[in-house]
Order: sequence, then C-alpha cells, then structure tokens
Amino acid sequence: MAKHDAAPPDLVGAPSFGAVEAILNGNLGDHLAREAAAIVLDAQKSRRDAAADRFNRLAKTVPIKLSLTSSRMGVLVPALSLGDTYAGVVALHLWRVLGVGAVDRIKRCRACRRWFADRSRNRSKK
Repeated sequence: MAKHDAAPPDLVGAPSFGAVEAILNGNLGDHLAREAAAIVLDAQKSRRDAAADRFNRLAKTVPIKLSLTSSRMGVLVPALSLGDTYAGVVALHLWRVLGVGAVDRIKRCRACRRWFADRSRNRSKK
C-alpha cells in the first residue's frame, strides 16, 4: 500500500456518507476503492462473515493510535491517529457506516456506475 504524507483533512475530520462515496468512487485510489466496494457488497448481500473478514484484514494494516491530551481549560481532548496510509481513512469510514447498519444506504447508479449514499427518507434513490 502506498504511503502518503497525510490523508485529506475533509475525509479524516468528518466521517460521513460523503467520505464513503469518495472512497468508493476512487478518490483514494483504485485498489482501496475495489477493496471497499467488496466489503460493502458482501455486507449488502448478507455475506456478513465475508464482509467482516475483509474489513478486519484491511483494519489489521492500520496502526491506530488513541491518545488524550489535557487542554488549558482542564478538558481532556481525544485524538486519533490512523497512521500514514489511506487505508486508515478507508477503515475508519467503513467501520462507522457499516457499524451503524447503514450499508443499505450505499448504492451504485445503474447509468453512470458511480457510488452514492441514498439520503432519501424511504431509501428509494436509484
């Protein structure tokens, strides 16, 4: 996996459907997009064990570091480091979306083949 100086701040700072869309559409590279898509598709097709296994293999490559610092106002401030590869960004966002059971909101346009998050109330966008 290629190493990079830093992951794009908009993808790290705000875990969201938008970040998952960007990942699946190849913004962090084709290899990670294919791997993320395989995880999402396994989860959507009720192959939960396969999705978990694929995700866990990806997550094992990420050196996650959690820390706390004390602010001047006496508040503890949490920090999360995902290492220096984009795999950490992918793992974090997939973990958050899949972990809340929102995988059915991730869809692919039949016409243009781009991934998107269905934010409609009844989950009916195509």
